[in-house]
Amino acid sequence: MRVKTTTTLWLIVFCLGMAVVYRLQFDQEKTLIHEKPPPQSTTYKRQNQESSELPNMTEDETKNNIPVPPKTTLSEDRTQNEIQAEDFKTKWKEIASRPLPEQFQARNLIISEWILHSPANALEAFNKSSDRSKPGMIASIASNWGKQDPQSATRWALQLPPVHSPRALAHVVRGWAQKDRTSAYRYAESIPSGIHKSEVYTLLAQDSSGPPSEVANWLTSQEDKPEVNKALLELTTRWSRSSHKSAEAWTLQLPEGNARDSSLQGLSRGILARDPGKSFDYTQQIQSPSIQRLQIRSLVNNYAQTCLPCHRKQEPSNCLRQQVQSLPGSIVPQDMKSRVFQIVQENLKN
Repeated sequence: MRVKTTTTLWLIVFCLGMAVVYRLQFDQEKTLIHEKPPPQSTTYKRQNQESSELPNMTEDETKNNIPVPPKTTLSEDRTQNEIQAEDFKTKWKEIASRPLPEQFQARNLIISEWILHSPANALEAFNKSSDRSKPGMIASIASNWGKQDPQSATRWALQLPPVHSPRALAHVVRGWAQKDRTSAYRYAESIPSGIHKSEVYTLLAQDSSGPPSEVANWLTSQEDKPEVNKALLELTTRWSRSSHKSAEAWTLQLPEGNARDSSLQGLSRGILARDPGKSFDYTQQIQSPSIQRLQIRSLVNNYAQTCLPCHRKQEPSNCLRQQVQSLPGSIVPQDMKSRVFQIVQENLKN
C-alpha cells in the first residue's frame, strides 16, 4: 500500500514538473513573437535598397572643398513602384531598335524622367552607356534631378570625372534655380572660385526663364571676380541679340570697372553681325586694355563676315575698313589686318 502511494506521488510530481517546463517554453516563444519586427513592404525594401545603391551619399564635403546643399525635396512626384521601374527598363531596352540618330535624343528624354522616379536604376543605366552618349545624358540627369533633389544631384555631379563634373554641377544649379531661384543663387555664391563656379555662373547667365536684368543685378551685386565677369559677358551677349536697347541701357549705367567692360564686350559681340559700326563703338568705350584688345581682335577676325554683306548691299556706312586700318599694331598686328582684307578682297571678286 505504501509502495503504491509513493508511486502515485512521484507521478504527480513528474506531471507538475512537465507542466512548469511547458509553461516556461510557451512564455519564451510568446515573448519572441512580440519582439519580432513587422515585415517590411516591398516598396519600403526597394526604397532602402535604392538609397544604399546611390553613389557615396554620406559625405558633407566633397573634392575641391565644394559644399553640398542641405537636404531638400522640391517635388513630391517620386513614385517608387516596381511596375513603373520595369516600364522604364523596357523603354530603355527598346531604344537599341531605333535608328542611330534617334537613340541619343530618346536616351536623354527617358533618363531625364527616370532619374525622378528611380535614381539608382537610372544611374545604373547611365553608367553602362557608351562614353559617346554620356555628355548629353549628364545634362538631362543634372537639370531634372536638380529640380527635385539638389543635394543628391550635386553629390553625383561632383563625383563625375573632371571633364564632366563642372558642367554637370552647372546644370544641377540651373535646374534648381527654375524651382527655387533664391536658394540656388545662394548656393552658387558659396562655391569656391574655380572652374565649377565659373561654369555655374555662366550657365545661370544663359537661363532665359527670368528677366535678364534680374540675373545681371545679382551678378553685379557680388565682388569683382573672373567668374562674375565671364557670366556678364555671356549674359549681355545674349541679351543684346534679343533686346539690344534694354541691354545697352543697363550696361551704360554701370560704373567704370571690369563689370562694365565685360558687359560692353558682350554688347559688341551681340550686335556685331547686325551693326558692325555700333559694335566697334562699344569696343572703343572699354577701359581695360586687355579686354579691349581681346574684343577688337575678335572683331577683326569676324570682319570678313560683316564686310561682305555691307559691300554686296551697297551699305558702306557700317563698313569697318577705315577703323580696322587705323588700329595700332600694338592692338591688332598688321599681318592679322592683311589676312582679313585679303579674304574680303578674294570673296568680293567671286
